Amino acid sequence: MKRYNLFTMKMVALNIGSVLMMVGLLIITMFVSPHISLINLNMGLFLAIAIVYFGLHEVIHGIFYYLFGAHLDKITFGVHLEKGILCCSCKENISKKNILASALAPFIILGVLAYMLGLVFSNDYLVFLAIMNMAGSIGDLVMFFCLRRLDDFEFSEYDNPLAFALYTDLDLSKEKMWGLKYLKTVDNLERTVKKRVVVSKLSKVVLGVLFMFFALYLLYYFNFIPHMQYLSEDFGIVSYKSKVDMDGDGLDDATDILQNARDYVALKPKYKSKYYANGYPDDGYGVCTDVVAVALKNAGYDLKTLVTQNIKAHQELYDVEEVDENIDFRRVSNLKVYFDNQAISLTNNIYNLAEWQGGDIVVFKKHIGIVSDKRNYKGIPFIIHHSGNLMINYEEDILERRHDIIGHYRIS
Repeated sequence: MKRYNLFTMKMVALNIGSVLMMVGLLIITMFVSPHISLINLNMGLFLAIAIVYFGLHEVIHGIFYYLFGAHLDKITFGVHLEKGILCCSCKENISKKNILASALAPFIILGVLAYMLGLVFSNDYLVFLAIMNMAGSIGDLVMFFCLRRLDDFEFSEYDNPLAFALYTDLDLSKEKMWGLKYLKTVDNLERTVKKRVVVSKLSKVVLGVLFMFFALYLLYYFNFIPHMQYLSEDFGIVSYKSKVDMDGDGLDDATDILQNARDYVALKPKYKSKYYANGYPDDGYGVCTDVVAVALKNAGYDLKTLVTQNIKAHQELYDVEEVDENIDFRRVSNLKVYFDNQAISLTNNIYNLAEWQGGDIVVFKKHIGIVSDKRNYKGIPFIIHHSGNLMINYEEDILERRHDIIGHYRIS
């Protein structure tokens, strides 16, 4: 007669196995791709993504349960942080084929495949998320390899999130399965499906705290919460002063450009791309290039004229078919070419602190800004820029989260 053989996870053994797998994968990564490193990660952002990633792991379990024949109303999800788990449970009898496919799917999709893609595209985040997923899949792997050698059974989970049942006429009480512990044999299971998602009381508290923490972190990360500001002198860096005063106003170019940029963003321009007959915006709107153009214009460098002249003289360098002096100087790609040829090119390495000075210009793939003389706690400078209408502070600590710096320049 068929009965339910109940098993539970040996969490100590599984945790040891998980740690060993993670260490092994980290060592393999170190040899296969040495440039992939934890130091490249923003840990707050990584942990925020990891929570979503682990949730996706359980969703994939559920999808495969359903694809291989389980009823949707019998699939539940749970958060039991006091037991150290997120879970997806199928509270009905399913086939061996179903449980084997469902157990292995997240390991393959979010682990093996994601790891390979992370290495191919040199994506540190994806590589380490994949490693955490593979190490965290130790329970799934134990179930897969233990159950694949058994015959003639149906699988089911029940109200204990750490346990499962095998419905068979075999006596499995003496079966040796690493990482699994036999509990008992029963005729029936308690398989309550009151809610599709069950969150324990402690988990609700922890998740609430985590939500508030990450909400504050994201507000800080995107500069909605101001960052502490330091000066070059705090890091023993001598502030740069240009020997040129192009407009003869008594301020050297570097100081002049920096102050002009601050004066411009103090007007809180609204972000909108428009065409102006005289080139420079005059209605309270603007884009990122206008921060640079106005800052330089008021320091004696009229980019409208200078860029137009350079395009006409070296049009083969620019991606410009028809010259338009009112818009060409407001395009990032054109400014990149102009500064490459007419300005002093400096390092793109943001950790070479002394080379980043107030009044410098930084160009990203699709963005541009003026380097501030204010710095974060690491000595990395803020950027004065304009990137959209949600900005509260136009002078922001953004360089560390930008991986698309393509140019760093000084006018004089």
